[in-house]
Amino acid sequence: MRMIWQIINALLFVGITGWAVYMFAAVVYRRYLYIRLGQPANLKKELKERLGAFFVQVFGQSKLFKDRKSGIMHFIIFYGFIILQFGALDIIWKGLSGHRLPIPGYDAFVLMQEVTVTLVLLSIGYAAYRRYGEKLKRLKRGWKPSIVVFFITSLLASVLLTMAFERVREGLPASGFAPISSAIASAFAWMPPTAVTVSYYVFWWIHLLILLSFLVYVPQSKHFHLITAPINILLRRTEPVGRLSKLDLENEEAEEFGVGKIEAFTQKQMLDFYACVECGRCTNVCPASNTGKLLSPMHMIVKLRDHLTEKGVALTSKSAWMPAAVFASPGIHRMEGGADSLAEWKGEGITDIGPTMAAQKRAWHQVEGVSPQDVQLIGGVMTEEEIWACTTCRNCEDQCPVGNEHVDKIIDLRRHLVLMEGSVPQEGQRAMMNIERQGNPWGISRADRNKWVAEADPDGSLGLSIPTVKENPGFEYLFFVGSMGSYDNRSRKITRAFVRLMNEASVNFAILGNEEKTPATRRAGWATSFCSSSCAARTSRRSRNITYRRS
Repeated sequence: MRMIWQIINALLFVGITGWAVYMFAAVVYRRYLYIRLGQPANLKKELKERLGAFFVQVFGQSKLFKDRKSGIMHFIIFYGFIILQFGALDIIWKGLSGHRLPIPGYDAFVLMQEVTVTLVLLSIGYAAYRRYGEKLKRLKRGWKPSIVVFFITSLLASVLLTMAFERVREGLPASGFAPISSAIASAFAWMPPTAVTVSYYVFWWIHLLILLSFLVYVPQSKHFHLITAPINILLRRTEPVGRLSKLDLENEEAEEFGVGKIEAFTQKQMLDFYACVECGRCTNVCPASNTGKLLSPMHMIVKLRDHLTEKGVALTSKSAWMPAAVFASPGIHRMEGGADSLAEWKGEGITDIGPTMAAQKRAWHQVEGVSPQDVQLIGGVMTEEEIWACTTCRNCEDQCPVGNEHVDKIIDLRRHLVLMEGSVPQEGQRAMMNIERQGNPWGISRADRNKWVAEADPDGSLGLSIPTVKENPGFEYLFFVGSMGSYDNRSRKITRAFVRLMNEASVNFAILGNEEKTPATRRAGWATSFCSSSCAARTSRRSRNITYRRS
């Protein structure tokens, strides 16, 4: 009888596990097809550098430790799950064959499993406390963001109960190597053998079904980052931070510049969408979000991900959800009332991301009767107000634990607005006109650019030498001061200090003096890096205090 039951149990295991693995593979493959809709990414083959960052950020969890408490919590959960997978294999094998895996030092292995279960449960409890106790504004609340807490908690509970009923079933005495399962087993020692066996297989199947359900759920949720984040970090940009991709404005065959539809993003940028874990760290440090603007880097990625998934379904005719009855969305996501939602609270909550998070939640919702092809990327997914709110500081990228690159996406959207639709904020137009007329974004007289030289050593007591190119044609380094370094009072202090350092080091340099100006075509698509609120300061800051070596 026992042999027949084991055969039936094994057949059920193979059938259910095979079906779950098939659904998992199908969902992952279909999202891969959606990513393939993007443009090919031109990635540099720098394997050594990429692998170094990969091991530090994935296995060292370095980015997560920027928030130490969260970092410790995630570190325990990350490595705890790796350790517990060996225990899961042992539990599954014992349920199928009746024998344990031939693991050396098995008692120590069991102790390690129970200690790990305890630590992960404590970490999950702390994660729930941060979300619902501390109520961190960057963390979403509700059943969907919290479902993983129930998954993990119930999974670990089923592990302990399965181990406990195994001890009762086999008549094992209490052991210091299995303190938790021994304590649970002692509470059920009174049960008859048949009830114990039935309970053992009930919890064995509960453990297996939760594990397989989580497997199917992962690629259909933010937890897809378990697969995509390591790949995303491995394929991350290796160029210097801030270097923009070049535009070939002379290409007469180009149909459009920038990104005006989701398929115009590169495949690497689309991988970012599915790597996002919705932790909100990017929004938490974003100066736009913290000063009452609509932009939320986290919501930007989430909205682009939703739009890609919905449009991918329409273009490939392959559902993004399995089983569809459980996961399928009833409508299409679309941004509506973004500016109106913002107007409700504008001027309140400065240095508080709460209003931005609330406005995004109100504005991004599902609607019925709309085709994904009819949803415009700019206007239907991202508003112009969001696109121009970014200060391009890349704080979001510095904080992101999964290597997402937010700013380049915004720059691509701006390029489309400027070059294809001729849409530039009034502040940007004024700054560019000032640059054209006076060589700086504020329109200050060109003749005042070199005033800082006289202020650096007004009485000649410091003996500073600040020659122009005309005065020192044999210079080795050209010091490009930039508009901020020339006009801004605070930045002038930096300029003067840097000049004193170069004089102390006997560096042969020269400046352009009044002939210097902010270059309006320094990079292809330069105008697209403007921000609606602080474009003038930021534009000149990019060209501030740069030293070029003469070749």
